[in-house]
Amino acid sequence: MDTRDIIKEKHFCINGWQVCTRNEHLAQIYHSIQRISEREDDAATPWCFILATLPVRLQDFARSRGIADEHLLLSDVRKRFNLAMEIHKMDEDDQSTVRDILNGCVGDLQYMDTHLNADKDAGGEKGEAGARPVEYPPIELEIAARHMTQDMSVAGSYEQKLFVPFKDLQEKRFIESEELGVGKIEVLQLSEKQLLLRWGEEEYSLDFGGELSTKYYLVDNPGLSSDRACLVFSYHEMPPYYQALDIISEISDEHCREQKSVYLETTRQEEKALHLLDRAIQEGMVEAYPLKALLAASNNWSSCLIVREGLFRRILLEGIDKGCLAPGKALSWEWLEVAAVNNDPALFMDDMERYYDLLATAAEDGNTIARDLMDAIWEPEQIIEED
Repeated sequence: MDTRDIIKEKHFCINGWQVCTRNEHLAQIYHSIQRISEREDDAATPWCFILATLPVRLQDFARSRGIADEHLLLSDVRKRFNLAMEIHKMDEDDQSTVRDILNGCVGDLQYMDTHLNADKDAGGEKGEAGARPVEYPPIELEIAARHMTQDMSVAGSYEQKLFVPFKDLQEKRFIESEELGVGKIEVLQLSEKQLLLRWGEEEYSLDFGGELSTKYYLVDNPGLSSDRACLVFSYHEMPPYYQALDIISEISDEHCREQKSVYLETTRQEEKALHLLDRAIQEGMVEAYPLKALLAASNNWSSCLIVREGLFRRILLEGIDKGCLAPGKALSWEWLEVAAVNNDPALFMDDMERYYDLLATAAEDGNTIARDLMDAIWEPEQIIEED
């Protein structure tokens, strides 16, 4: 290395991690994270100012390195910076969480500095030198089996659906489709852009984003006089909510193995899951609000213990304003029940009168979860008196 390059390099020790960079914008970011890591939040070193500058400096760094704005890793770090700033605004005493979030960004910043440039694509995948595991594309094959049946003189029809994620599809292998009652379906060729399938004697080519229907064929069903079925194949992106659930399940398993206050190793995946829940909400799935509130307010996604009550209330209230706790929103109530089992449900809302009205309305509609929550918060005689 040229001596002049060594002189340009700036070195930092952040939470025991030695890093260096010749990029001036990244050096400013490292310096800010180092200050927060080593000093308390006080008038001499106000964290609110430092945190506010991080997203701006990150953008300057990305532009100087030619990293596309939509790059997955850049987007993840930006969201973590914003999360740290939001947590500090909600609770200035929660300094350890802010520190842990920022310290967890250092490795990704270092990776972007040493591996990414304008010649890299915006997909965010790492090459052989990277340490991140390969992630399967969020794609699924949807198979709908439409049956037309005859039982003696009685005609009928029904439909069954199967959703197969990309990770479970393999070339030259049969799909586990017994529940459809249509025989074997084989994957002949597989890529993100196209599928080639075989059902019976016919082959079907399906492009990503496309849908196709087969003809009706007789299928073996000894319980009926006759059973004719057709298949409707659809190859598309998994809905954001179900992408999030897959990630949440993996994170929950990881958090279950070891009890600690913050899990730096899953921070990036946590942010990705919350982003997917935001997408689901934007697409109209308001039922995702209670789950988003619970996860955003919890450090351990296995115990679901709420440690940021104010954040939980704010997200939940936003969802309530959009109708997430209407009596018929079963999924919302199921996640609210998960939150209630692991926390004190009396802490869920500041406006208890409004909360009571929501629960009472849902309980009158036959919602047993709402009734159980009412019993957990108010004495039975109080409920009767209010009614």
